[in-house]
Amino acid sequence: MAYFPDLCSRLGSAAFTAINDSETLTLGSRIYTFLDTLGATPPAGNVHIGIQVALADTVKLLAKAIRGEADANILYAAGESNNPECTAYWTSQRFALDDVQVAAGQNIYIVEREEDSNTPITLSTTCSGCSLNALRRAGFSRYFLDGNNATDAQQSIRGSYQMILPTDFVGFAYTINCIDKIYCSMSSTSCIEIDLYRSPDEVTFTRVVRSTSFPGASYGALICEDVDCDSISANEGLYYRLGTDGTDPTNYIDIKVSYAAV
Repeated sequence: MAYFPDLCSRLGSAAFTAINDSETLTLGSRIYTFLDTLGATPPAGNVHIGIQVALADTVKLLAKAIRGEADANILYAAGESNNPECTAYWTSQRFALDDVQVAAGQNIYIVEREEDSNTPITLSTTCSGCSLNALRRAGFSRYFLDGNNATDAQQSIRGSYQMILPTDFVGFAYTINCIDKIYCSMSSTSCIEIDLYRSPDEVTFTRVVRSTSFPGASYGALICEDVDCDSISANEGLYYRLGTDGTDPTNYIDIKVSYAAV
């Protein structure tokens, strides 16, 4: 049995609202430079990324470049490819690094390759349209109950999709045969229900677990509920939504998910 999020590798993020010519992002020992036009092979430790018409496509290229994938719009230095310190994945959904919230948008989710390391990893940028969360250990995912109706609990609904694992991440750190249990603590005594979804593209979401219920308990009380979810394929991400009988959209739930490997 294993869990995610876990405290083995540090996690970070970069959120983009715009990317301009010659702006850079530095991650560990690699510098990623965004260019309107790609030219010569970059020097050692540098990666050049061609800016695309759609911001999402440029951010997806950045994630691919960090992973070291081949693409006509990515130029690596001679003999280099993937980032030696980290890997990264694109997501357009909101997510959490423990209690640090990352809003839905054009984001990369950064994962340290090494486990149990304290070696500093640089994460910096010259992009004016980029905000960063430095790498940190994150042992849970915090979900704010934004579907709560402030005036009428009977009209409260499921909240927004939130990413637990991004597309293409399964297979790198996780080989998931089935999800067994969800552990949580919460900020209110509301009854809360969780739905789990899988998606290969963050456009189409397929619900795989419906209405697993966490009965009300005081915050800090650890609750465990069994779920029954089949394997998550290597190209899919895992997402969730939460509903409640509460009225306060600032209430939240902190979760960990246990899984069995193939």
